[in-house]
Amino acid sequence: MELYKTDGLTIGYKKTFGETILGENFELRLSKGEMVCVLGPNGVGKSTLLKTMAGLHTPLMGKAYLMGMDVHGLRKDQLARKVAVVLTERIDAVSMTGFEFVSLGRYPYTGGLGKLRERDINVVLKVMRETGTIEFRDIAVGKLSDGERQKVLVARALAQEPVLLILDEPMIFLDITRKFELFQMLRTLSVQKKMSILLSTHDIDTALRFADRLWLFGSEKKITAGSPEDLMLKKAVHDLFKDPLIQYDKTNGCFLQKPQFIKKAYLVGEEDYIYWTRRVLERKGFAVSLNQSDGTLKVQVQLEDGLPVWKVVYQDGRNVFHSLLEMGDFLEMIREDCLKN
Repeated sequence: MELYKTDGLTIGYKKTFGETILGENFELRLSKGEMVCVLGPNGVGKSTLLKTMAGLHTPLMGKAYLMGMDVHGLRKDQLARKVAVVLTERIDAVSMTGFEFVSLGRYPYTGGLGKLRERDINVVLKVMRETGTIEFRDIAVGKLSDGERQKVLVARALAQEPVLLILDEPMIFLDITRKFELFQMLRTLSVQKKMSILLSTHDIDTALRFADRLWLFGSEKKITAGSPEDLMLKKAVHDLFKDPLIQYDKTNGCFLQKPQFIKKAYLVGEEDYIYWTRRVLERKGFAVSLNQSDGTLKVQVQLEDGLPVWKVVYQDGRNVFHSLLEMGDFLEMIREDCLKN
């Protein structure tokens, strides 16, 4: 079911002598209960897009509709009951307890005095349980970690009881464990609450795992939309971040540093260890070849007494290593010799 749509939406900024257009003629759709991730290089206008769709920024042209209503024609309190926004912000109210901070999300319902009624309290406690922040109920926000504060920010937004949650770079301060934890929480909430979630991120791998759709926002001021898998197979994500220093791994759907190969290496052995052995070889400047006779050296990885052993043949010499660190140091010496010659 369609929840949100744009009609010829053009975003940017008005200036004294003209306009700065960041994106134009967007025809975008958000379905109820889906998670959409916006990907794109720095500076293309992702934050402006999200703020415009949230009704916080006026479009240069076009319209945005939420449940058939013109987003930019709604009163602030009407909009706040439908759309909640989590921006890239540090929490200033560090002396507030977790409960007090999350309660701020009830402002569309409590009026100017901000007095919580029984229903407001129940909503706050419910979203704190759903987001795993109930344990911070009586703890000052200033004592929480970055990951815990981010969850509290999400809980405050959910206290608005929105149908659309918009987040701008919510993973920016988080380590890898907290990123997965937050993405999983958002994914679960979108399914359980039938709530749409729109967020921007630079974490491509995580977005590929959790998003229903991607919006690829490039420097051409256009957005390409589609499922993560379709866009990866079409190399649309690769084209979005095309750079001579990186390369796209189409098998694993990720970006890697583009190595500068100086020689070739033939690699065989235990499948479970081939991938990481290849990573070391390529980092040290050796392109992996499938032709046994086509290589400066031969690398074989095998198990001995249940442990991996790397055997490297180079210039008729045989070398045995019990870790990739040891083998990497040896490859570094070979590379230096090759560069000298």
